Amino acid sequence: MAHGNMNSISTPDLNNLTDKQRKEINQTNRGGGMDDFSAKPKVDFATATQHRDIAFTGHDPTLDLPPDGNQLYEEFTKTKRGQQTAVNMLDRGVKINGTYVARRRILTAIIAAVIVLLTVIFFAPPIFSSNSEESSCRSEDIFARKGVAQYKSEIISNCNVYNINAMTSDLSKSYRICTVSFDVKNYTPFPIVLDDYAIANGGEHKDHIIYSDAVDNEPVKISGFSSRTVKVEILINKEGLTDEEFDKAITSLVLSTKGMKRELFGKVKIPSIPGLMFVSDVITFEP
Repeated sequence: MAHGNMNSISTPDLNNLTDKQRKEINQTNRGGGMDDFSAKPKVDFATATQHRDIAFTGHDPTLDLPPDGNQLYEEFTKTKRGQQTAVNMLDRGVKINGTYVARRRILTAIIAAVIVLLTVIFFAPPIFSSNSEESSCRSEDIFARKGVAQYKSEIISNCNVYNINAMTSDLSKSYRICTVSFDVKNYTPFPIVLDDYAIANGGEHKDHIIYSDAVDNEPVKISGFSSRTVKVEILINKEGLTDEEFDKAITSLVLSTKGMKRELFGKVKIPSIPGLMFVSDVITFEP
């Protein structure tokens, strides 16, 4: 029996097909394999996967949170709502004397008042008022034990010199030492220490004012909520001044504290704002 050989199998000539070959090819194409007379695959959309509409919804932030994220998210949103509520509360008005004022403005005013109060307590100077009963002038031989040059050298070293050039005379009778007294009221709970005083403004006839100096050699301490009298010594050249001008030269002066401090809790001392001391024109100074 003769066996077939693979070499004996050949493809049909598509250009010279017999009727039988054409019939077989047409039956194969109807089965869905190949297009007629071509090797191209036949496209069939019947087996394609059906399209499904996918609905997109808003993003839920809790989906991306860790296991304990829901609680954290709720706390965050609750805190945010609380902050917004607090802001809204500050913007609400409060009726004062028939007018609505925002709570924010009231709170700002209260904070400003507290700051001012603390500034006054810790830094503001005490209240000074002239004491006429303990103010006076005296004549003294300032050159009795020293010459003019030595005297000038001493006051420059020890006193607050305002105008050394006012010492134009070598005669002691040309000068007067005036004592100006002030009552000092400490209205804070902390003690105040006064050390020295300087002339801030020479006023009228300032060319005759020479120096100012504290009468007390030691610093003066004024306890909280108490008063005390301090004295300042002023040297003036009276030459060329009438009695009225002499009096005006002293009463138009403005003094200021020098080195004043506030004592906190008995140990800490903080500098205070310098206090101004106006000599009252009610006091009469006679040359």
